Amino acid sequence: MKFSGSIRVGLPTPLSPSGARGRRIVLPISVARNRIHTLVGCPLTVAHRGVEVGRITEAWIDGMRMRFAGKMSCAPDDPATVFRGMRFSWEAEHCHIANYAARRVWRVRRIERFTAMALVTRPASRSSKLKVYE
Repeated sequence: MKFSGSIRVGLPTPLSPSGARGRRIVLPISVARNRIHTLVGCPLTVAHRGVEVGRITEAWIDGMRMRFAGKMSCAPDDPATVFRGMRFSWEAEHCHIANYAARRVWRVRRIERFTAMALVTRPASRSSKLKVYE
């Protein structure tokens, strides 16, 4: 089975992701574009816990969306049911924040590389999308 997905970039997340100390995050399109190539080969995990269910084989920027696709490594019999309601959350190493003292929204200045894409039930970005197909 294969999967594809996307996450909106360039705007503040509606919710605070874990590790952001209650702040929302803006991943600028330019930062995503500069490091999108590091997403290729990264795992698709469940709930940021390292349980790998797939691998990303393609990644690109399309307007205000970071898009990616790949192959499921342990797809359940009915992925539409198992992954219902789950959305994407990106993981990265060495995330540098431009305005660390900000109280509400942090703006990512630079990241070293993406390390994974996780399927979660409560993503910071509600605009993410998942599609699983044969």
